[in-house]
Amino acid sequence: MGSLALISTVRLGSTRLPDKMVKSFCDGSTLAGRLADRLAKARLLYEFSEVGIAVHPGELELVNTVLNVNVPVIFRSDKSSKSDKLIDIFDFLENMTSDYIMWINGSNPILKPETIAGAASYWFCDKPYGCTAVKVNKSWMWDGNRNILSFAKSGKTQDSEVFYEATHSFHIFSRRHLLTTGEYWIDKGPDLFVVDKIEATDIDTEDDFRYADYLISQGA
Repeated sequence: MGSLALISTVRLGSTRLPDKMVKSFCDGSTLAGRLADRLAKARLLYEFSEVGIAVHPGELELVNTVLNVNVPVIFRSDKSSKSDKLIDIFDFLENMTSDYIMWINGSNPILKPETIAGAASYWFCDKPYGCTAVKVNKSWMWDGNRNILSFAKSGKTQDSEVFYEATHSFHIFSRRHLLTTGEYWIDKGPDLFVVDKIEATDIDTEDDFRYADYLISQGA
């Protein structure tokens, strides 16, 4: 199958929630600190070929947070930290050697190291097209043209079809494919790995942060 690296990318420049990576939760932890701790623990559970968190060298608060947990820092270029194009964001992959990359979303504070290692093991068996995190969605659904995708005549939600919704908690993809095409996957798309909805909690806004803070206060 090939070698698999475990990485993440972080920056301070969030537009919807400024400096969210270093904003403190109720227990004193931060997104950046929890991310570094998660990767440090995950690499003890699975034999990743490379591990690191990509940070711009000018964002010293993030650099120090990562180094304090003994996770290697990968320095990002200005282009990598400011662009919204995958081929620019991940330009530092040119300096890595692993065949495949497992990217972890730094804005998921509750994702468990065991889930990361479990997904890596699941993918490594026989999933050459990559993999992504999803959660189960069972409900009545329509497409953009209001055509029914899922509807239970019984009126019971539990009788609806199952859909899988991307959580963006992590993606596994070919390093060379992304650097060549600027895309995560070939047309066939990735395999799916189901994660717990609580673990998939993603922070983009202040309301998201408050919800995650509550979950952390409850021991999540």
